[in-house]
Amino acid sequence: MNNFNINDYFTRNYNLGDKPSVSKFKLTFKQILLLLISVVLIFVFAPVGLILTAIFGLVLIGLPMMKIAKEKKAAEEWQTNYNTRRNTWDAEFDKFFQEKLNKLNPQETGMNKVGVIEEDFQAKPFYISGKKYDSFYRYGKDGVARTNHNEITWLFFTKDQVLIYTLNFKMTEDKKTENTQEFFYSDIVSVSTGTTSVEVQKGNAIDRNDDSIETEEFRLVVPGDKMCFAFTSNEAVSKSIQGMKNLIRTKKNG
Repeated sequence: MNNFNINDYFTRNYNLGDKPSVSKFKLTFKQILLLLISVVLIFVFAPVGLILTAIFGLVLIGLPMMKIAKEKKAAEEWQTNYNTRRNTWDAEFDKFFQEKLNKLNPQETGMNKVGVIEEDFQAKPFYISGKKYDSFYRYGKDGVARTNHNEITWLFFTKDQVLIYTLNFKMTEDKKTENTQEFFYSDIVSVSTGTTSVEVQKGNAIDRNDDSIETEEFRLVVPGDKMCFAFTSNEAVSKSIQGMKNLIRTKKNG
């Protein structure tokens, strides 16, 4: 396995450079004519003609074929290395991502930032996470996008409020951006999920040529404001969001 480098992951060919090209073998009319003349000379001047044919054959056919064989070998080695990285670096990226996430520890950090402890919870907190396409991204062999910029949002539920902690970070950088918000249940107009089209900056997509990407988002509407958070749907999160809606409805009716 190659030594994993997160910066290499977001290069077109994992910093292997461009794939070596392979030349095509072809003879020009003049080269064919020289070969024919040398063959004719075999019958006229046997020793000289035979030597000339051997020389022309080596120069015009042998050497180019040897060059092509060398280029094919280099291209095959490059492709093997590329396939190996493609098959292993996705897993390495996921491992690196999880290790970084564990260090950031957004749940505990979020609880400290919003000033809440477990005894304050009126419902089980949950998080949503998603990808941001304003930086480098790459689709793995499994069809799943790995993005440099990622967002995680934790939602905590106290007696009267929803407390929100949002963490934005890039895989290739150590810095992070944090944001906290809090809303009374009575002020929340709606909670929903949906999709939106994001324009992609040219050069951010690796091995693709996207103009835009359809992404999911979690939406929270309060009077005078609508907040959108990066979101990737799954069954567990969908159940948690439904539970949040039920809690808000109960609090309002209560």
